[in-house]
Amino acid sequence: MKQFIYATLIAITLLFAVGCSEDSIVNNSSCSPNSNELIYSIDSVGVQSNDSGWVYLMSTYTNIPIDYTGQMIVEFEGNTNLDDLAMKELYFSVKKSNSNYYSQSLQSTNEILGYHSYSFNGTRKSELNFISSIIFSNRTNSNVYFKNIQVFKVN
Repeated sequence: MKQFIYATLIAITLLFAVGCSEDSIVNNSSCSPNSNELIYSIDSVGVQSNDSGWVYLMSTYTNIPIDYTGQMIVEFEGNTNLDDLAMKELYFSVKKSNSNYYSQSLQSTNEILGYHSYSFNGTRKSELNFISSIIFSNRTNSNVYFKNIQVFKVN
């Protein structure tokens, strides 16, 4: 009986140890549903102000080179502590030869807050741009920013 209990404990321990690792014993696959290849990431890009009224602040993280042709996905979290009375924006674009061929502008608080995922077709020698701005703030200690930016090429 002791041998059965020991064998069962060892089997359960091995199942937990193998789990969802990248080095799975069966079929050499991961448990992750996202098999897209991460090609770029950054923690956060944004702007904050200690003033209220017309502040005209902008933070840019631009001209990130992308040398890939095909389907791409950009994911990020938007965050702000401003309400809809303030003028603020998160702006994401993909450009080639100084011309945007894909862009998203998020201006209302509901548009900005939360997780965002955008899919587009990339072309060689493109550039990604992430721009945060506060034009008018109705409070002090205001902010608007992109968080956890990740760029994937779709496999």
